[in-house]
Amino acid sequence: MKKLLIVVVGVCVVFIAWKTFSTLPAQGFWHASLEAPAGKVAFDYHILPMRSGMDAWVSVNGAPERAMDKLDMQRERIRFDLPIDGEVYHLDGTVAKRAIDGTWSRDDGATGSWHARRYSVKKG
Repeated sequence: MKKLLIVVVGVCVVFIAWKTFSTLPAQGFWHASLEAPAGKVAFDYHILPMRSGMDAWVSVNGAPERAMDKLDMQRERIRFDLPIDGEVYHLDGTVAKRAIDGTWSRDDGATGSWHARRYSVKKG
């Protein structure tokens, strides 16, 4: 009976962990843009589950990818910091199917909006 209980608890823990990481709507590959005071900024990012957490990378205006800063995802909400031209943009967005709409703010009080669209990457 004790062994059965251990197996059941183990299965429940694995199931809960899988549901937590496999259903985060912000996972995947995204193309995004925001209107900064100096003009439009385009960036691509991806968030993929890994055994030890999340693998999250961003590329701004075609620059080499770098690890995402201060990534926080809870259900349909995503928050992260994005350094652009010496300024840190704090992004906060909500996922709705294949799109994210959100706002950004900077420490100097500037604010604006940002948008992202999911895209598929074919493995070959």
